[in-house]
Amino acid sequence: MKKPLLIVSVIFTLIVGFLVWWFSASQVIKRNTRELAETLTISAGDSKATRGFKGQDFAALLDADFVGSVDVENYQGDIGRDDAVSGHQYLGFSCQFTRAEVTEIEIINLEGNQAEVHAHFEMHVTTKGGSSYSDEADATLIWVRSKEDTWLLQSADLVRKTP
Repeated sequence: MKKPLLIVSVIFTLIVGFLVWWFSASQVIKRNTRELAETLTISAGDSKATRGFKGQDFAALLDADFVGSVDVENYQGDIGRDDAVSGHQYLGFSCQFTRAEVTEIEIINLEGNQAEVHAHFEMHVTTKGGSSYSDEADATLIWVRSKEDTWLLQSADLVRKTP
């Protein structure tokens, strides 16, 4: 009788431990950072609806007060939330193929309802006209926990990776 109880206790402890880890703030922030890159990845065969849904997923990750600063080869400037969402829609419907990867994620500071993350992004774009380019950028991302207990991107600074 004690052996089955011990097995159930161990399994329960493992499941609870996994769930605590999976839903910890650091793991949610890392998943959101990967999801950010995923929303920027569009396959050549994606339908207009799929591309539109990626735009909605992208917008859902951004805080209402989102601000960004970009300094990469093909774009330099500051953007707000509306510009970021519009830019994503433009990217989705004007490009044949895009691929974004986040290759490094490091949570620099996680205090209360705010986290600072450094990440490295690699982006590859092929336009419908056939031209393509690639870029790498180091990013500083600020994630904030909303009143609804979701982590949203409040700011992003992307700087071209220098050799």
